[in-house]
This record gives sequence, structure tokens and C-alpha cells, in this order.
Amino acid sequence: MVCAAVAAILCVRPLAAAPPRADWDDYLYPDEYLNAESRSPEGFLKLFISRDGQDAPGNGVSAERPIGSLYYARTLIDEIEAHDRRHGLNRYPGYSLLLKRGDTFVPHRAFELQRSRSECANQEYNRAAFYWNINKPLLVTSYGASGSRPVVCGQTGYVTKTNSYGEENRTVRVQMAFVICTPPEIGKAGVRWNQDTIIENLHIREWQLSAVWNYRNRRCEIRNNIIEKIGTYHFPGEEYLIAGRARKTPHGPEVSRWPIYAGAAIYAHRSAAVSIHNNVLVDMHNLDRNDFPCVDKIHAIYAIAAQGVDAHKNCIQRVSGPALVIRLNSKDIRVRDNRFENAAPVTDVTQHWKEPYVQQGFVRIPATHGQVPSDVTIEGNEFLYPFFWDIELGRRTECRAQKARKVSGQFFDGPKERFVMRDNVFALEWDPIW
Repeated sequence: MVCAAVAAILCVRPLAAAPPRADWDDYLYPDEYLNAESRSPEGFLKLFISRDGQDAPGNGVSAERPIGSLYYARTLIDEIEAHDRRHGLNRYPGYSLLLKRGDTFVPHRAFELQRSRSECANQEYNRAAFYWNINKPLLVTSYGASGSRPVVCGQTGYVTKTNSYGEENRTVRVQMAFVICTPPEIGKAGVRWNQDTIIENLHIREWQLSAVWNYRNRRCEIRNNIIEKIGTYHFPGEEYLIAGRARKTPHGPEVSRWPIYAGAAIYAHRSAAVSIHNNVLVDMHNLDRNDFPCVDKIHAIYAIAAQGVDAHKNCIQRVSGPALVIRLNSKDIRVRDNRFENAAPVTDVTQHWKEPYVQQGFVRIPATHGQVPSDVTIEGNEFLYPFFWDIELGRRTECRAQKARKVSGQFFDGPKERFVMRDNVFALEWDPIW
């Protein structure tokens, strides 16, 4: 009855029978696509990266002598660009980073981004395995005749640093895989935007904050990736500094500590023309300050003040908050032909250890501070089964509801004429075979 009622309200077609669980191969490209060396655009400098490579001058330009890290790849590119500026050259119209299939890459050097520049989470600094703010196209992909997707993993990625709070030689985690930002010369007279970015064919796994963070950039395509285990749930017991300066005391600086939280696996933050398609996104979860699962505040895709975002044919599974969030004055957002499976909290869950409030629904489109998204189309998607902690992860049985029988039908807080929902499928009860 609930399915029929929601279908009537939201103009969706009801689901006659529980569909089978998703086969990732239905969403990802065939394996032949993973050998992408030949698809590097003409004139681009190809940098080959392998787990067994050496970060040394002269390496990287052939598969026989690869380099070993994304960090060193950016270092080489910076050296090339600096040389070309000094000599009035422009040898390469863009760059291709080719990661070897079957290899796992764990960062032990990172790009440190001030929060005022990246606006990532609630810390003084945030660290990314790779940072791109050069006004040239970039392709990040895979190479090799065989093997699985190259894994870019943050689980054991640490760097050592000294921070402004006086803590020296702290071992701190690298929290994000890729951050794509505005080139610094944009806005100057005569400078045109030339930063087209493609991230494809990767397995991006176990990152605290985000897999791909687009911040004030344009034309980014994220395709054919597996993005897995994003959020602080996968890093229990770790504490981090909040933003702000330490308070001086007679015993030295006193620093407040608070666990960070991840907002989303993929961000389109004040960015334009972001295409997210043919990806698998799975297992996005946070912890709260007491190391308990936080049932709502994490998402698979987050569009905030973004324009021209197209999310299509993605498989999104096991997300303990609304899988998709569209906020502020975002516009021209297309969400089509995706599968959302166990990707929304149930409405009758109360966070007993926290405030009795849950961000509800598979898709959340709030009106915030008078700013309302517009021109939003959600069509042809499957919204199948909410997320439920004690069934999915076996923890915090206090969250138990009588039955995961419904998900919020209130998808949108603003004027209904600003968005369109059509031809979506809903299954709001648990699959009987469970």
C-alpha cells in the first residue's frame, strides 16, 4: 500500500515484484576498456605509474620505466610547466596519467590544502593524494593488457607533518583521493578555461572524506570506476583537529578535538558540467563522536551550488544517508537511469544516542537559506530498499524499526515546479528473500 501511495503522489510506476540485486557488470564498461593507453589524446604527455616504479628523474614516460606515485606525477608536471613558462613554450596540450592494472597505490606523500581554499570538512588542513589546478586537460586512467582496475587506496596512507598547533612530527592520514580545483590564472584578462578532466577505470577505496572532490571547476567526467568504503565508519577510533587556533594555556596549547565526517564520495561543489556515469558506489558510512554509526550525514553524490551535473547509469549501494543531495542554487541537474539500492535511511529510525532527527529519502533537495535548486530532473531510476543498520552492518540494534516499511516521500522542500520526477521505480520494503 505504501508503494502505491508514494507512486500516486510522485507519479512513478509501481514495482510489481522485487527485482534481482544489481550486477555491477550491467553498469561498468567491459574489461577491454581498461587498457586505455591507446586512447590518450594526441600530443598529451603520457606518464606511466606502477607500484614497482621509481620516483626518479627520467622515469615515467614509458611502461618499461614507470614512476611509482601520483604525487611524483604531479611533481613532474609542475617542473615541465615551470620550464615551459620560463622559455615561452607549450610542449604538451594536456597530460595522461596511466596507472597499471592490478596494482595498488597507497599515498605516503600528499598535497595539503588549506580549508579556505578547498572547503573540505572541518579541519585546518585537508590532504589529497592528487591535486589538479592546472589549466590543461587531464586524463587519469589505466593501462596494461590484463588485471583488475588499479586500486587507489587510503586505508594505510599517512604523511608526517608539523602543524600550527605545535604538534611536531604528527602522523596524519591522507583523506581524499582526487581534488580538482579552479586554475589560479582563471579570471585574468585573456585566459580561457581549458581544464577538462576525466577520471576513469579506477577502484578508489577506503577514503575518510571523499573519492573525488570537484571545487569551483568545470568539465569533469567521472566514469567506469568502483568507489568503495568512503566515510569515517571505515576508520574507527581516529580523532582529528577541528578548524581554528589552539587556545593558549599555562601548560601549552590546548586543542579541541572532534571527529571529522565525510560528506560524500563525489562532490560537485560550485562546479559546472560534471558528468558522473557508469560507476559503482558502495558502502558510504560515518561515525559520530562516540564511534557509533551516524545514520544520515553521508551521501554518494553531493551537488552544492553546481550547474550542469549529469548523473546517469550508476549503481549506488549501501549508503546510510540520502544517496543524492542537491543543495543551494544548483540548477540543470539530471539524475537518470541509476540504481539506488539500500541507499536511504528509514523514516522511523531514531538516533537514540544523538538528536532524534534523520535526513530522510533517497534524494534530498532542501531549500537552504532561501536558496532553492531549480531545473532538476529525476527520471528512469530504481529506488530499491532503504538502509537499515542492524540488518546491513549488524550494529546499533537500538535503531531497529518495526519494519523498514517506508522511505520519505518528501524529496523536495522547495517549489514543486522547479523539479520533475518521472518514470522512477520504487521498492520501499525489504526483499522477501532476506
